[in-house]
Amino acid sequence: MYRNITIVGVGLIGGSIGLAARRAFPGIEITGVDAPAVLADAIRLGAIDQGAVSVQAGWSGADLVILARTVEMILQDLGNLPKSAPGPAVVIDVGSTKGEICRTAWSIRSRQWRFVGGHPMAGSEKRGVENARADLFRGRPFLLCPEPGLPEPDRVDLEKFLGGMGARCRILEPGVHDFIVSAVSHLPQLVVLALASVLAGVSGKRPDLAGFSGPALREMLRIAASDFAVWQGICATNGAEIQERMTEMIETLEELRDRFDTPALESVFRNGNLLAGMWRDEEDGKGEAD
Repeated sequence: MYRNITIVGVGLIGGSIGLAARRAFPGIEITGVDAPAVLADAIRLGAIDQGAVSVQAGWSGADLVILARTVEMILQDLGNLPKSAPGPAVVIDVGSTKGEICRTAWSIRSRQWRFVGGHPMAGSEKRGVENARADLFRGRPFLLCPEPGLPEPDRVDLEKFLGGMGARCRILEPGVHDFIVSAVSHLPQLVVLALASVLAGVSGKRPDLAGFSGPALREMLRIAASDFAVWQGICATNGAEIQERMTEMIETLEELRDRFDTPALESVFRNGNLLAGMWRDEEDGKGEAD
C-alpha cells in the first residue's frame, strides 16, 4: 500500500482525495502541487501535509501520483512528468475523458512509472478545496482504464487505496469509458445548459419566472453552474461521442414535437418511468450494500 502520495491539483476532487485518504489511511503522507495560496488553504483544511509548486518538485518520494486537474492540464502534466528519473510505481488521473489521456500517457515509453486512467463518478458544480469532502467518493464508481500489461500488484494496490476511500472500482477500456460517460455525464450537462438557455430567454419576457419554479427544476439546474474551464476540455476530447448522444437527443425531441398529440408522448413517459424506477432501485440496492 502507498505511504507517500502526490496530488497535482488540490481543488474539489484533489482535496477530497486527500481528505478521504487521510481518513482511510492515517499514516499516509500527502504532498499537493498547486498555486501557493491553494496549497496554504489545503494544508489548513488538512487535505495535504505539504505543498510543492511544480510536478517535478512533488515527484520525489511519491509512490502514487494523482493528476487531479482539468483534461487540458492533465495532458500538459503528462508531458512534464519525469520520463526516466526514479519515481512512483503508478500515476493516475481523474479526468472525465480517457481516450486521449490514455493514448498520450501510454505513448511515453522511456520511463519507470506506469499509468492508469481514472475517473471518479463523483463531484459537484462547486470548485475549490474549500468544498472538498472526505465522503465524496463513498459508494460512487471510480472508473479505471489500466495500461496494458499493468502488473497485478499495482492494480490490487490501487483498488485497495480507492476502495479504502469508499469508491467502487470498475475496469473499462478507454473507448468504452468515453461512450458510457457521454451518455450518463456529458449529455446531461449539455441538456441542462440548453434548458437554462431556454429559460433565460423566457425570463426576458417574464422577469419573475424564477419565483414560479419548484425544487425539481432548481435541482435540475444545479449543474448549469458548472465551470466552463472544466467542460471545455471534456467536449474537445470526447466530441464525437457527445455529438452522437446529442443527435439522439435532438431526434427524440423532434419526434415528440411532431407527434405531440399521438401515443408517442405516452410511450416516452412509460419508458422514462421504467428507466427511473430501475435506476432508483439499483442505487438503493448499492446503498444497502455499502
